[in-house]
Amino acid sequence: MAVAEVYVYWKFGVRDTSVSVCNLNVESSFRIGSSSLCKTYMQWNCFFCMDPEAKIEQKKKALRERFEQHILDNFDGQEVWYQEKKVQLVGEAKILADDWGIHVNFESLDGEAFSVSGRWDYLVVFADRLGAAYSGWSLTTFCPYPEWND
Repeated sequence: MAVAEVYVYWKFGVRDTSVSVCNLNVESSFRIGSSSLCKTYMQWNCFFCMDPEAKIEQKKKALRERFEQHILDNFDGQEVWYQEKKVQLVGEAKILADDWGIHVNFESLDGEAFSVSGRWDYLVVFADRLGAAYSGWSLTTFCPYPEWND
């Protein structure tokens, strides 16, 4: 795990980047009004901020481990339905997986061939459905809207 910066935040939002330990325990003494001396125990919150790229790579790796085999078993080389907005085609999907995500080469029964892709952290994966968030395409093992085929 890569640690890019260490920040220590305390009550007033002051930041000290020279401190490299977490959970600083400080015992302080102070007087509340005219009452006797009180001891308090204060814990500063310390946040280890990973490099954003390292966080993304770590997340993509975990998602790949979780979903890759399911995707390849249920969609690769199978007859699936491709859907994007009102376009609905049946055909065969060839799926390639890498560290970035998946690349789907789709060839419809009509002979039309095209490719779509999705990054691991944007994939929407279900038992019988695969898609990519924000892109609009999906693959299903069943015809999602049979009434559109008439």
